[in-house]
Amino acid sequence: MEGRRPTEPDRDLEQIIAETEAYLSELKSELQRRRAEARAAEIDDLETHLANARVKWDELKDFLEVVLQELKR
Repeated sequence: MEGRRPTEPDRDLEQIIAETEAYLSELKSELQRRRAEARAAEIDDLETHLANARVKWDELKDFLEVVLQELKR
């Protein structure tokens, strides 16, 4: 196929491929943006997650203290 001039259907296919690649690039960029946004949201919520974890650890500590008191009786 070297040396042959591209036909109209070939040029059309090349145009479709170029448009598809451009669209795919846009989709990849959008996916990266959404993932970064989701990570940022999780980081923003980290303080809340840690606060909830502390509460649960405090509850566990209280429970273990009660258990130890009961075992000492």
